[in-house]
Amino acid sequence: MKAIYPAIYAFTISIMILIVGSSIGYKLLYEDLLNFHKISLENHLKDYINLIKIYEQYIQKNQNIQNFFKEENYYQPQTDMEFIYIQKNNTKDTTIIVSHNLPDSYEFFDTIIKNKILSQELKIKDSKYFIKIIYFREYVLVGGMNLDSIHSFVIRSIMSVNFIVIIFIILISVVTYYISKNQLEIPFKNLTILEEKIKHIIIKLIHNQMIQPQEIFFSIKDKPFPPLIKEILLKNLKILTIFSNSTNIFINFSKQIFTFDHKEQVYKKLHSTLNQFLDILHITILELNFSTNRFEKIYESSKLNLQIKNEACVPSECIAFRTNQIELYKNLSEFESSYIFTKHISEEEKLQDKIIIIFPIAGISKVSGIGILITDTIDVNLPKDLITQEQYLELLKNQLQIYFNIAGIVSNNISILETYKNMAITDPLTNLYNRRYLIETLTTLIYISERSNSKIAILMIDIDNFKNFNDEYGHETGDEVLKAIAKTLKMSIRRSDIVGRFGGEEFIIILPNTNKEQAYLVAEKIRKNVEDLDYNNFNLKNIPKITISIGLSIYPMHGYSHYHLIRKADEALYQAKKTGKNKTIIAEILPYDSTENNQKDIFE
Repeated sequence: MKAIYPAIYAFTISIMILIVGSSIGYKLLYEDLLNFHKISLENHLKDYINLIKIYEQYIQKNQNIQNFFKEENYYQPQTDMEFIYIQKNNTKDTTIIVSHNLPDSYEFFDTIIKNKILSQELKIKDSKYFIKIIYFREYVLVGGMNLDSIHSFVIRSIMSVNFIVIIFIILISVVTYYISKNQLEIPFKNLTILEEKIKHIIIKLIHNQMIQPQEIFFSIKDKPFPPLIKEILLKNLKILTIFSNSTNIFINFSKQIFTFDHKEQVYKKLHSTLNQFLDILHITILELNFSTNRFEKIYESSKLNLQIKNEACVPSECIAFRTNQIELYKNLSEFESSYIFTKHISEEEKLQDKIIIIFPIAGISKVSGIGILITDTIDVNLPKDLITQEQYLELLKNQLQIYFNIAGIVSNNISILETYKNMAITDPLTNLYNRRYLIETLTTLIYISERSNSKIAILMIDIDNFKNFNDEYGHETGDEVLKAIAKTLKMSIRRSDIVGRFGGEEFIIILPNTNKEQAYLVAEKIRKNVEDLDYNNFNLKNIPKITISIGLSIYPMHGYSHYHLIRKADEALYQAKKTGKNKTIIAEILPYDSTENNQKDIFE
């Protein structure tokens, strides 16, 4: 029903204009028509004077003038608007010469004239007539107009024109109604739908819920909104779209980043996320190694083939790290003036006209690193009447800082988890794997070897006469001996091999994909390396020579479980100890006795 109001408004205004126009038009038309008839009437009366002159000439010639005026047919009014009356008055008689179209109210017109009531303009009581009188010799020429007739003619003319105009106004009103219906009712309906959608989006934003693109990008351009409303809607929806997309990106980032267990995965995800609203040309992530007080490169990706040399990065030289504030440089000259990392960047010409941003990466309690980000000129993708370039940069800096802080916290958590994990599987004295890790790893390798039909060698190692080192030289010397043996063992094996402290002065080495002959050679190599130790390198002086005994077992030759493999290696070690020490013994191959339940559990 709202669309009817503009139509009614247009119709009412048009009628009011029509009424005012009709009043003005009536007055102007009436006056023009009256003046026209006045002039016409006066001219007709003058023509009759000329006719009277001819009439008198006929009389002088005694011609038959009975029907002179009728025969001449000089002038006869065609409508009831005008009338003509001519009368001759002299001392002898009074003769009516012409009497055309006289009004009924003038049946005694001659009497009125005789009594000389007529004047130049006869004033009738009801003012229905206009009278013009001309005296010529003994003639009285009277011409008149019926004002009511003129009035009626003007009214009829105005009515005819108004009828046509009213029809036109009605048509215009109908057209206005249908146009208004399209321009107002449908947009109002669309605005109602729009309002509901915006409410829905705002509720989701308040509750930090995901917003799908189709929830925002519904068609506005195809809707019949007025241009101004359409422009406002598109402008505000663009803003809403940008911020909702930013929210969606942040929600996705937050959900995924906490699932990673490697730092490189974390910063790779950070890089791909930031690339969604920035064209990142280069990114480097440096974390502080607190033990060396130097930055170490964790992640780097560059479209410029640019490299940051982490060996020259000193935390004390970095303003962003020291102040925990973002540093933004709009060109290379600003970057150079900051004395930060300029000497560490190769091919600096690639940085001309680039924006360089250095972010502090927050850990749990303090700054744990920095991020170096290089991008092209940042364009404000928002209406300029809402936000300036500087305001947008400040907003962007804050937004990026949040991303880097979250990534830093996750990275810090990964470091803590790795520390606890290492503590759980590592012997604190020797930094070798502990018994739990050795058993779990050996069990896993047995399953793998069973599928691949490969062999595993187990070396059980014991330090000869270790009790004497503790008793005679103290436990500190004993600990140093354990550390020296641990370091020697690690240096004597492959990267794929696993070495751990099994307990006390006993060590185990797991050699995947190694047969009996290869394992024996490795065991002898280790034994000789220990025998040839340079004690000065391990802060060991004035102590007896250190030797080790080794027992060797092979999967599946000596068993199919970690229990039997370690037991057989331990038995071989016992034989090495019993037969003189400082030697390697391979376990004997005996039939497996499944009923042997009273064996000593060496894991207790």
